[in-house]
Amino acid sequence: MNKEHRKQQLKENREARKGLALRHELRHEQQAQKSARLDALELFQSPRGRYIVGQALYIASEKLKNSEPSNASHMRFLGEKLFGIGWHIESTKKVIPSLMKKAVANAR
Repeated sequence: MNKEHRKQQLKENREARKGLALRHELRHEQQAQKSARLDALELFQSPRGRYIVGQALYIASEKLKNSEPSNASHMRFLGEKLFGIGWHIESTKKVIPSLMKKAVANAR
């Protein structure tokens, strides 16, 4: 085997090893991303996740009800039907203080 051919083979082997290392790194990164997506999905499906999404939908729908009523309406629908725990807790935060004031006023 001549010297030039041997150099070429060594170069090709180094490039092949680099390619394998890159593929391994990419596979590891994809597995980490998949794991993070599964963690996010697990949170989303948990009571805490449903609470957070419901809360976010309520707050966003309140902010958008005048400027984007169609989106706000759909957010309300999703919040009430799919994420009720967060939606209803957040929506009562405004109501409870006024109900307490009325109750105190009526008790006098």
